[in-house]
Amino acid sequence: LYVDRMNVTLKTFLDRSIPLIDAFIELRDGRCRHARRGGPENGRVALVSVCGFTELENFGPLVNHVQAACRKRGREDAGALLRPYGSSLPYLKKLGAPVDEVLAAAAEAGRQLVVEGRMADDVLGRVSRELIPRRLYIEAVNASFRQAQKQ
Repeated sequence: LYVDRMNVTLKTFLDRSIPLIDAFIELRDGRCRHARRGGPENGRVALVSVCGFTELENFGPLVNHVQAACRKRGREDAGALLRPYGSSLPYLKKLGAPVDEVLAAAAEAGRQLVVEGRMADDVLGRVSRELIPRRLYIEAVNASFRQAQKQ
């Protein structure tokens, strides 16, 4: 997640999926949509994303965009596996935070996606749960940046 939006790789993927839809317009679910261009009738999309901040609301614009893309392309939203402060997981594990529980929940979400076609909300909640108090996270990140500035 980059500044509340998708990164260039995901944007490129979505842009390159445009040939999967046709130029002709049809009404689907009461809305104007492009017709699908062959291929599988039923498809699912699962979003997996991390960000550096602690609040899930930072994912909102990205989740909304992917859900809109699903609707426009006639695909089912299979869930969003979201991990706040994801890049800090190795550091948090060294501090004794229950990172292994988060990773186990992520693995369970993946199993559910393959077997059931959807990730359960309770499992996704375990993936995105708070691992340390926000205040401690902010202090640790800022200390890291201060250290980097000295070098």
